[in-house]
Amino acid sequence: MRGVFKLLKGLFKKRGAVGLELDSGEARALELNGSPSAPSLAAMGRVPLPPGAVSEGMVLQPGAVAEALEKLWHRAGIVTREVILGVFNQSVLVRIANFPEVPADKVAQMVRFQAQEHIPVPINTVVLDHAVIGRSSGESGNTLKVLLVAARRDMLQSFLDALQAARIKPLDIDVSPLALVRNLSSQTARGTVVILDLALGLSNLLIISGNAPRLVRLLPMGLQSVADLLDCSPDELTPVLWPQDLQILPDFLSEVAATQDHTLTEETPVNRNQGWRDGVLADWAGSLEGEIRSSIGYYLNQPGSAPVDCLLLSGRGARLEGLAIHLQERLNIPVNVMQPMWGVKYREDTARFPAEQDFSVSLGLARRGLEV
Repeated sequence: MRGVFKLLKGLFKKRGAVGLELDSGEARALELNGSPSAPSLAAMGRVPLPPGAVSEGMVLQPGAVAEALEKLWHRAGIVTREVILGVFNQSVLVRIANFPEVPADKVAQMVRFQAQEHIPVPINTVVLDHAVIGRSSGESGNTLKVLLVAARRDMLQSFLDALQAARIKPLDIDVSPLALVRNLSSQTARGTVVILDLALGLSNLLIISGNAPRLVRLLPMGLQSVADLLDCSPDELTPVLWPQDLQILPDFLSEVAATQDHTLTEETPVNRNQGWRDGVLADWAGSLEGEIRSSIGYYLNQPGSAPVDCLLLSGRGARLEGLAIHLQERLNIPVNVMQPMWGVKYREDTARFPAEQDFSVSLGLARRGLEV
């Protein structure tokens, strides 16, 4: 009988979970198997997107994106065609609001009727979601702290059109920066952490405290803006890395590395140290520092806020040489590069992937998929 139960367990085993991120100029996906407490890496990959296909976090050319996704699934060897999609742009509004406490089965109805007070666009034009992230008591009674998310329907439809054309089904749509919380260890998440995700196009900043989001911001500056200042490509600043120097590669990495059009080496024609000496990178990082300072200041002015413990850099821009040290010296808080792959099982013959920060959002989304 044990053999029969083992066979049945295998037959009904849950399929992998895929996290998908569409960045300006690049699509990234990562597939996990296993469970939320014991995930294992099944596949990961990236493909370039045609110029203008995705801009400022929005899909402008669904057909071109669909074609790229077909290539991505084939090259990376991704099996599952159901994804958790990450979205964050100017058409996604995130607010943290207080509501009077009501029974759990009444919260959704209350939020739906009162959300218009907090969302500056007509409610019938957006898809609305919420999550209770805290409770408090006061003289006027108990209060619920609620995270509100409103995404424009027409913007979401362009993403859905691209997925449908690529024969990919969205299991859920998540706010990209919120997915990053799942990449934190339980000990780190209990503190107060600023996460700065630097993508190619738009970037985002998230402050969490006590394992709950307290501030989510979109930043109109990414790695492409740095490359433009230095008159180079993002690949010259932070090369597209595959572990080609390893003696043994997992099959899916070997295949993708062989088909990439990028230069797969750490040596690049751009002298990033020269960029710091010329002040170009320092000026850009200074603007970034200002955005971080204002965000932290806004958070600290909220009732019940706790001091910030550290800043974590995520995304491809986290690999920009000298950035972490620059920010740490000026912000006077510990700055570290996120290691999102903690707890993820690799094949025993596979060394750690050297550019895991690039896939931070995709990984967080895939972790979410294992929970569905």
